[in-house]
Amino acid sequence: MNPRLQTFWQVFFYMAGLACLIYFLIISLVLNFSYDFNYIWLAAAVLAFAVGKWLPLWNRLPSVLRRLILILAGLGLALFIFVEGLILSTALSQPAADADYLIILGAKVNGTYPSLTLQYRIDAAALYLRDNPGTLAIASGGQGPDEGISEGLAIYHSLVARGISEGRIIIEDKSSSTWENLTNSRAWIENPQSAVVVVSSDFHLYRALALAGKAGYENVTGLAAKTMPVLVPLYYLREFLALIKSYLTILRC
Repeated sequence: MNPRLQTFWQVFFYMAGLACLIYFLIISLVLNFSYDFNYIWLAAAVLAFAVGKWLPLWNRLPSVLRRLILILAGLGLALFIFVEGLILSTALSQPAADADYLIILGAKVNGTYPSLTLQYRIDAAALYLRDNPGTLAIASGGQGPDEGISEGLAIYHSLVARGISEGRIIIEDKSSSTWENLTNSRAWIENPQSAVVVVSSDFHLYRALALAGKAGYENVTGLAAKTMPVLVPLYYLREFLALIKSYLTILRC
């Protein structure tokens, strides 16, 4: 690597490290340091600074090792772009109209109030239910140790407050994961041919639909709820890793 190119890449990695560090501080403040995955951005900053500092040693590495590193980095980047493309294309898709059931996947509840992520899902669900009066809702989500009520009950209360009839809402309050959300909700749906719309955050919808197919849903589409713009990089990176994990466990079976 010639000196000019080396300087370029050193500046690139230092700037990337600084950007990751600033983003870590911003999202930590937004989320009140309550989300452990934030720290992957701090780790990324440290890694970028370290690569920039030790880049002058690149030419001392054996050429075979340099090629291997570049190939692995290229494959990793290609995989990341491919998976994020799948996630984004699903987030932009439209749900089927007049579905038999609308499943709202739970998310964090702060005390007895929905978190912003869950609130966005509820808002999207309420709009769909108003436009499709024949659709029944399944409010899905159990109660975590730091939650005052179950996620399903929080969804139920919020939908009722938005004018959705209580008789249209089924509460599923035992699940603790997306897989359980879908398998437990499936028990309420007698006909496997029923049209089902799954409501989740835009970044999460591709994995949710993939798991729904694995859980036996035969006629399912998705409705994407928005994400706070500042949290998009955080959640889309997390979802990439979560999706890889799902394919290595549940989805590959």
